Amino acid sequence: NSDTITAATGAIVISEFMADAGKVSDNDGEWVELYNPGETALDLSGWTLKDADGDSHILSPDAPLVIAAKGYLVLARNENSGTNGGLTVDYQYADFNLANSTDEIIIVDATGQEVDRVAYTSDWQISGGISLGLKDATKDNSVYDNWCYAAEAWSGSKGDKGSPGSEQTCGSAPPPPKDDCPHKTTSSISFNESLCPGLASGAKTITLRNNHRSSISEGD
Repeated sequence: NSDTITAATGAIVISEFMADAGKVSDNDGEWVELYNPGETALDLSGWTLKDADGDSHILSPDAPLVIAAKGYLVLARNENSGTNGGLTVDYQYADFNLANSTDEIIIVDATGQEVDRVAYTSDWQISGGISLGLKDATKDNSVYDNWCYAAEAWSGSKGDKGSPGSEQTCGSAPPPPKDDCPHKTTSSISFNESLCPGLASGAKTITLRNNHRSSISEGD
């Protein structure tokens, strides 16, 4: 019973998502794919799909929502394939939106235990009409290099690329994270580190290097 059993972290994996639909509006075309890497089917009834900023939706609180062992489940904002870009949907959610630059996808079980999380930033360079999916659904989805752009449109798609409900078909890998704080140099001091997204995450210091042969005092 999903109301009494706590799922282990990693029991369900966020394996693919479409944050920026191309052929339809984001209101109709956003979706999230989940993967069950285990040997047992799981009922996600009463689980929560959320982000870190207040979006939250309780999944199917009144009916079973089963994801098969080694199976996929597609959650979407719009279950109507005639208006969602040709997507076949297992469950329609509300009150949860995917930003096109920086956002989180968090799955919490019915006891409140976080099961999985993907936090993407503008460094991931979301591409309109192309999903991001794990190259291998068993790999760590917190590692940027484990993701790739979808290579082709799914069967029935109106033109957007992805592989909802099945193993990802990879095209190109996303570009390396952008260096928003490149090495900065003045005539006398260069900054080797700085606090900026995707670089010195969690760093508390800035390292300075003197490019001159003589010492430089703080007031110079």
